[in-house]
Amino acid sequence: MKKFVLIFVTAVAVASVSVFAAYNLPENTDASKYENTHTMASTVINKKPAEFTTSPNVDMTGFELTKNSPSKLNLKCVDEYQEECFPNNAYHPKVLDLGKDGWNGYRYWVSYTPYPQGNDEYENPHIVASNDLINYSEIKFSQPVLSNYKNGRCFNSDSEIVYNNDLNRLEIIWRYTDYDIDYASLLMSYSYDGNTWSKPETFFETYDRKKEDMVSPGIIYDSGTYRVWYVNAYKVKYRELKDGKWSKIRMCKLPYENDAFTWHIDLIKNNDKYEILTCATEDKQDRKHMNLYYAKSDDGLKFGTAKKVLEPTGNDFDWDGNGLYRSTFMYSDGMYYVLYGGRNDAKNFGVGLLFGKDMYNLYGTNCDYINDGVNSAGKFWRFIDQYKDFSSESEISEEGFKVDG
Repeated sequence: MKKFVLIFVTAVAVASVSVFAAYNLPENTDASKYENTHTMASTVINKKPAEFTTSPNVDMTGFELTKNSPSKLNLKCVDEYQEECFPNNAYHPKVLDLGKDGWNGYRYWVSYTPYPQGNDEYENPHIVASNDLINYSEIKFSQPVLSNYKNGRCFNSDSEIVYNNDLNRLEIIWRYTDYDIDYASLLMSYSYDGNTWSKPETFFETYDRKKEDMVSPGIIYDSGTYRVWYVNAYKVKYRELKDGKWSKIRMCKLPYENDAFTWHIDLIKNNDKYEILTCATEDKQDRKHMNLYYAKSDDGLKFGTAKKVLEPTGNDFDWDGNGLYRSTFMYSDGMYYVLYGGRNDAKNFGVGLLFGKDMYNLYGTNCDYINDGVNSAGKFWRFIDQYKDFSSESEISEEGFKVDG
């Protein structure tokens, strides 16, 4: 694996909606399992991450750039036993950047589903917040284990967060399925302060999973309309929800540079274009060993050719050594930031952090985000401040970096 090693650092001065129906579950589902889903505020302290600095005086000794992220992000499972046994086994992330002013004290809001050892009993949506993408708040929201959980048959998955600017609230939407009755739905909870959350409501439901299931939804809220991209039968499809009514299904065009099949997606709108980040497989029987691909579209329906932007390290001992999964990205102040899902064949799962001026030149760092978060954040953003001034990737070496290996 190639990595970039810091030789010296040049000092530079840096300044530094719609109303949905009540939660309608299938007749044989125990609704009581959702009675306590809105009470996270009673057990969560509104604690901001420790402050960090981007001062030129940050000690960058030993700082390295890498292709992938050797360290996971510190995203925990609310179940303390699972977290102790399988730490930071988060999966399927989604990140929102709510701007420099933030929302209820935080700029970045992140959802994910813990996946300890690949156990979907704990694949329930969680939310945390951050001001630096590295140090995270206490868990702001989580769903309890389903009382009617059945391995691989009845479970939660695929969380997505949306900022509804008309109502100034954060909304989390996730997938709930019961394969035994061919049922699939998207459920939604919302919050006006990030701590107190509503009970789940039905955002979408179907008893025809084969035709209408919405796997890995990527959602953009746009002036009263929920624009929803999702995967069904390895195809990207699109629907809109406005005034409580769903549009017809539309098929998206997304060719790949190789013979890959889309499994999970994330969407953003950036400079009037729609950008998609997918994890895709070349073998429909293998969704464990996938890569990440990226493409753009003018209209959100016809995308250019999806090209590979990241692959596993190939080292069985790395947490992301064997496969990549649903990942999320954002664009801010001339920079892309990617929170990517990864795994190895020992069933170690996690989420890493990458950045780059474009999606075809992404970098990780050798920082320890879990055990040294404050110093790591200082180094990370100190380098970002310098990197923004580079006119080309070649300046990485010109400004004191070289390729090693």
